[in-house]
Amino acid sequence: DVCWDVAWRKTKMTSGPQMITQDRKWFPIQKHVVALLDCFAKHSWSPDACMNFGGIFDTSPERGHVWLEYNWPVLLLHKSDPAYTSEHFVLSIKGETVLQVLDRQPQKLVATGPQSTIEVLTGSLTERLREFAPEVQVGF
Repeated sequence: DVCWDVAWRKTKMTSGPQMITQDRKWFPIQKHVVALLDCFAKHSWSPDACMNFGGIFDTSPERGHVWLEYNWPVLLLHKSDPAYTSEHFVLSIKGETVLQVLDRQPQKLVATGPQSTIEVLTGSLTERLREFAPEVQVGF
């Protein structure tokens, strides 16, 4: 998390690992994503792109291929005021690694951008996240 200006922990942004059910694992909970976008719009931030980083990792070919899938969805936002601005804000949903799942460590939402934006959004976004994840913790 040191690469980011702020991290919201215990956010419940995806369906999680889904090891027992047939549900899609790590699928974004759309009502929560909409809540984020609503909050950003309130502060004149609009999404430009939604990239996904990661891939499939083969942990031990000599022992029968254990495949792990890593995904790091990232939202790239821009200030949508009428005047041109060079400010950018990046938000990412960080899932859990296999070890974190075993330790029951929840997902995170991380962001970086202009300090004034981080300060304004920290309170507003935390309030919005707590509507569906009351145990959200904010750290810098």
